[in-house]
Amino acid sequence: MAAAKRTLGAVLALALACGTALAQGSDLQSGVSALAYGWGRATYEVQASRQKAADAGRLADQAAALAQRYPGRAEPLAWRALLLLVQADAEHSLHSLALAGRARSLLERARSIDPNAIGPGVIDANLGALYAQVPGGPISFGDKGKARRYFALALAEGPEELEVNYLYGEFLLQQGDEQGAVRFLQRVLDAPPRPGMAIADRGRKAEAGRMLAKALGQRASG
Repeated sequence: MAAAKRTLGAVLALALACGTALAQGSDLQSGVSALAYGWGRATYEVQASRQKAADAGRLADQAAALAQRYPGRAEPLAWRALLLLVQADAEHSLHSLALAGRARSLLERARSIDPNAIGPGVIDANLGALYAQVPGGPISFGDKGKARRYFALALAEGPEELEVNYLYGEFLLQQGDEQGAVRFLQRVLDAPPRPGMAIADRGRKAEAGRMLAKALGQRASG
């Protein structure tokens, strides 16, 4: 009888532990989904720069709180970084460089935990875009060589990933490689929808279409 009670107690303890783990996993996933949705909305639906910066900053704080609850997970760190970059772009001030530096550190931390946490190659592609877009030294840490290396890693990890192709196509167009840009931007337009990312997908594809038209026009005129 005592052995049966011990067995029953062990089963109940295991069930409780599993239930707690499932609840925590659900909380993390719902939090990450909310951040992804908020990033898409702040990026593409909020038009006023001041409101965009405020919304992105508020969501970045939510990501920081989620990261504190789940210190071993990369997703909240990565989304906090991407939201800080939206805030930096909207503010467009000297403070933006500080936000970009913080975002780089967060992306690097997320990468050290799980480089594919928010999609195959997406963290590396964002690091590549960040190194490509910020000024070089001594003002900031911009480095086209590092940008290319991160993009190479991203393409090896997620050759079909919408975000990887979008960011690399944008980079190639900025570098004057219209032919290369056409190839990757077309992949963006052909990419299947991502669950829970309807706003972001719509915005990315619209921007990819505009960049593709520009690339084709420049290639034809060249």
